[in-house]
Amino acid sequence: MGAAGRPPPPTPAEVSDQYVASALIPVPADYAANWASYRLQVLVGNQSITLAAPAPSA
Repeated sequence: MGAAGRPPPPTPAEVSDQYVASALIPVPADYAANWASYRLQVLVGNQSITLAAPAPSA
């Protein structure tokens, strides 16, 4: 866990001067059961984008 009991921030898997190709994001313990209630908030420049979280892998 990171500061104040929070999970560590996402780790970019690959970065170019154009975009982040992917990121590794730690999942909460209850993710498999409650994934539909989670959202991902991505900061692009100075704009925030909220996306539905993906279904867990089988």
